Amino acid sequence: MYLAPYSGSIVQLAIGVYLLFGGKWIVNLCIPSNRPYCPECGYDLSKATSANCPECGVKLPRDNSTG
Repeated sequence: MYLAPYSGSIVQLAIGVYLLFGGKWIVNLCIPSNRPYCPECGYDLSKATSANCPECGVKLPRDNSTG
């Protein structure tokens, strides 16, 4: 079975499946504004757990979308 004519389609399908099921980190690399940042200093807050920015200490706005 010779797959050379289909190799481009196979690669595109594999990338699509990867992005669909687990490519969040690659999307964050491509779209930096997709991550939460401190409005005062610009610190990346994607792993922050407190209500204040760990870098500058400013009080962060609450996320009302979670209920």
